[in-house]
Amino acid sequence: MLKSFLWEAASIGLLGSVLGCAVGTALSYRMVKTTMRMSGGFDVDFLLPPQALVLTVAAAVALCVLAAFVTLSALPGIGRADAAEDLAA
Repeated sequence: MLKSFLWEAASIGLLGSVLGCAVGTALSYRMVKTTMRMSGGFDVDFLLPPQALVLTVAAAVALCVLAAFVTLSALPGIGRADAAEDLAA
């Protein structure tokens, strides 16, 4: 049962981080290409390293799983040791 909660947390983290990266990239591109040119006359290249996106998604998924694990292990009747044993099984 613990594994299903952790998988759900991982999928929510994956979906949220991918959507966040997509929207953030679109808004950043617009800011760099449009707003900088209009406000100061700057023509700046938009550079986005793919490693930053991968690291962001991985960190978000890890944090979501960690938060779910800590929350579930704090529930009455489920100790950290029991939760870790259930996860290992």
